[in-house]
Amino acid sequence: MAEPLRKPIQSMEPVRQQPMQEPRKTEDIARRVAVRPKYRLYPFEKFLYSAMIGGIVLFGSMTISAHNEAYNVSRDLAKENQVTQEMKKENERLQLEVTNLSSPERIYKIAKEQGLDMRKGNIKVIPK
Repeated sequence: MAEPLRKPIQSMEPVRQQPMQEPRKTEDIARRVAVRPKYRLYPFEKFLYSAMIGGIVLFGSMTISAHNEAYNVSRDLAKENQVTQEMKKENERLQLEVTNLSSPERIYKIAKEQGLDMRKGNIKVIPK
């Protein structure tokens, strides 16, 4: 036959309670807990730790200062390079303008407008 859907009820014995323990005395607890003495820093240790922390802070600030100075120098160098490039472009433009203004054709044209005539005997070429 088929098994029943319900499980059989176990015996109805009363639950046994464990006997209550008496609270421990504070003397027993105090004896078992080891009291650790507080660790005191000696004056030399205080000085040593303070010096180490101060050294770390000083080293960090010097490192940051050096990086900041390197960044400032790099920025100034970039600005100077930019100014140099602009000056080179300006010099090239001015050199081209000088070449155009000192061309012989332009000088002859201005001389004719001023009423000067060109004769072979009165022209002298002066080397630079």
